[in-house]
Amino acid sequence: MRQGTVDVFGSEGAGLRQRLSFDAEHLTAAQLLAAVSARVTVRDLSIEEPDIDDVVRRVYRARRA
Repeated sequence: MRQGTVDVFGSEGAGLRQRLSFDAEHLTAAQLLAAVSARVTVRDLSIEEPDIDDVVRRVYRARRA
């Protein structure tokens, strides 16, 4: 599901655990957390940086386009 600069790319536990991806050029982690917290209670949070191989692939794809 695409919502602005946020992608929901996984859901577990009957929707209680969501995996989100966002474009850090347009939105900070703090802004995303504030938006989510305004809608639901956040009980736990983990932030993962993208794998460097994925970043390099995206850069090369963008240059080809």
